[in-house]
Amino acid sequence: MSSKKPTYQELKAKLAEAEEIIAALRGEEVDAVVGNHHVILLRLKDAEEALRESEKRYRTILKSIEESYYEVDLAGNLTFFNDSTCSILGYTRDELVGINNRQFMDQENAEKVYQTFNKVYTTGKPAKASDWEIMRNDGTRRFVEASVSLIKDAGGQPAGFRGIGRDITERKQAEEKIKHLNLVLRAIRNVNQLITKEKDRGMLLNGACDHLVQARGYHNAWIALCNEKRDVVTTAESGLGTDFLPMAARLKGGTMTACGQKALGQAEVVVTKDPPSACTDCPLSDKYKGRGAMTVRLDHQGKLYGLLSVSIPRLFLEDQEERFLFQDIARDIAFALHDMELEEEHKRAEEALRESEEKYRTILESIEESYWEVDLAGNLSFFNDSTSGILGYTKNELIGINNRQFMDTENAKKMYQTFSKVYGTGKPAKGFDWEITRKDGTKIYVETSVSLRKDSKGHPIGFRGIGKDITERKRAEEQLTASLEEKELLLQEIHHRVKNNMQVISSLLKLQAESIEDEALQEAFRNSQHRIRAMSLVHEKLYQSKDLAHVPFRDYLTSLIRYLYQSYTPKAGTIELVTEIEELPLAITHAIPCGLITNELLSNALKHAFPGERTGTITLSLRSPEPHTYELTVSDDGIGLPEAIDLHTTTSLGLHLVTILVEDQLKGEIEVERTGGTRFRITFKVR
Repeated sequence: MSSKKPTYQELKAKLAEAEEIIAALRGEEVDAVVGNHHVILLRLKDAEEALRESEKRYRTILKSIEESYYEVDLAGNLTFFNDSTCSILGYTRDELVGINNRQFMDQENAEKVYQTFNKVYTTGKPAKASDWEIMRNDGTRRFVEASVSLIKDAGGQPAGFRGIGRDITERKQAEEKIKHLNLVLRAIRNVNQLITKEKDRGMLLNGACDHLVQARGYHNAWIALCNEKRDVVTTAESGLGTDFLPMAARLKGGTMTACGQKALGQAEVVVTKDPPSACTDCPLSDKYKGRGAMTVRLDHQGKLYGLLSVSIPRLFLEDQEERFLFQDIARDIAFALHDMELEEEHKRAEEALRESEEKYRTILESIEESYWEVDLAGNLSFFNDSTSGILGYTKNELIGINNRQFMDTENAKKMYQTFSKVYGTGKPAKGFDWEITRKDGTKIYVETSVSLRKDSKGHPIGFRGIGKDITERKRAEEQLTASLEEKELLLQEIHHRVKNNMQVISSLLKLQAESIEDEALQEAFRNSQHRIRAMSLVHEKLYQSKDLAHVPFRDYLTSLIRYLYQSYTPKAGTIELVTEIEELPLAITHAIPCGLITNELLSNALKHAFPGERTGTITLSLRSPEPHTYELTVSDDGIGLPEAIDLHTTTSLGLHLVTILVEDQLKGEIEVERTGGTRFRITFKVR
């Protein structure tokens, strides 16, 4: 039997069918009843039974559907409902009977319901897909989409209302999240545009706060700038007005808020879910009712500039993307402050050039972006001086000239497609860049926006646009890309040469060792060779890797182990090696110490753990038991490390070197177990 639940339309059809049966029974002619009394009684009995079965069946259907079905009288009191209604509202059936629907809503939504019911009552026509916010029994708020139709009595008079509703909270929250993120992105765009043109610190801070609030991405925003001693010297806000004055006085008086103090000490965003309860000593805590707060430090290249704090709905506090976007805003503002600081330092250092700088600034302020107008064929009909300057023509030369004259075939086609799209949709096109040819033959890049020009009757007559020369930016991007590629090649070459130099040193040690008869000295030379090889391998792997910042450590350890086994043949042939190495990236500052440690411990195990003909197993593992923590283990089931050997007082160069590398370079810890062989466990932190 199908488990598909009936739709509202199917249920409505079934109910109509039942009503027709009842109407047919009530409409029997009197003569037929008198003439067929016995038959009518039997039919009536059968009809009553059928009606009971039908009612039972429809009640079962109403009970089984996920949607809420409800009936209310004209006053809005519940008279009938299914189990889904109880589930959505969070009440028991006994609690709901006779209760008024206004009890589940605030005044705004209750008024919205009243208007819907009144319209249905007045017109007699159903209302479909109306959505309301309701309050459940536990105080939580949900969104419900409902249809409403009129209930009439046997005489055709309105008796109440019935409807089908469904919980659309998740859909609403998703829509709200998308809407909110779009608003935040708009705020980021506005702030970035402000940063590119605003050179006054106070105007920048106030403008940034205003943009964050005016775009409706955040409810309120404030910024506090600090000096080198972390004393607050300047504040800005939006959305708070005079309510921010006590906070500003407190900050400038040297008392930082709890969230601000925490944000100053970390790079991550500080999230306060319920400021009224979590920040009782904050002058703004009562301004965050129903909302949370995010606070983050403003820093650039390690220098702290201050704090940025905003208020947003709690729904978005846990969203990781929300925090990333918020951090992006903070980085942009900090970068702008850094840029202003550099400019101020430059001005202080170059006081002798103040007059020429003022002249240069005046010139820059007088330069405006290019503004132009063309007819539908693309012929210039109006333009400003900046257009002449960008194109390199005089005004008289430009009048009536077609814009295709400044472009090659590819860019002319691109321009045509843009104009055609604007013409067809009527919507502006923004941020398009084209390569144009100046009068003198030089090529430059221009970023342009295009919109449609219409006459007084609304008919298209041409296009207008604003453009700016972005050639320097384009060239800077190309130079930056080329410079980055050049530096990567240079760094690879450095690793390659370091590796080669170390191999030369290793070869020299090997040649020198061959001329030495003293076995102890030969062993010392071999140990030095192994250590140099361990370091050389790091540079070799970096040279072969696309990621020049991290060593592919599993591949590195595999190569190092293979080298050591070959060095200690035939002894290594009697020993089994078990490796459990996770694919963990290591920076060169960690890779070299770890390589040397592995070299020393594995060499010691191969040389000393299995004397004579004894066989056994050496186990080497590298794993990350928790975030930012690595664990390197080298163990064997050999004769074991003598109890008399202390890692901190041993005269063994190898073990002494291991201790120094672990504690001084890795800032880690080393543990030694001597049961059933020897086990070295090294743990250290990575970032």
